Amino acid sequence: MWKAEDGDLGKTFTQKTAITTPDGKEFGNASEDFTMKLVSHSLITDVFGFPVGVEGDVVMTAWVEIGSKRITEIRKSEINVAHHKP
Repeated sequence: MWKAEDGDLGKTFTQKTAITTPDGKEFGNASEDFTMKLVSHSLITDVFGFPVGVEGDVVMTAWVEIGSKRITEIRKSEINVAHHKP
């Protein structure tokens, strides 16, 4: 979810998302444009597949750009992958 700041209403932004595997390789990325019509805007991004081949933290990062300039902090979420024998 992204919250508008003064002057943001009516502007078009691009949300960028990247998924990185525990060994530092980029698994995938996405880019989605949206127009800030209300005080807040939320997006759902589909990720096809999930990198489970390497144990450790899979990192998802997201940020917003206008034009090609990043205007937000990079938000980071981690999901730990662990292999267990049955």
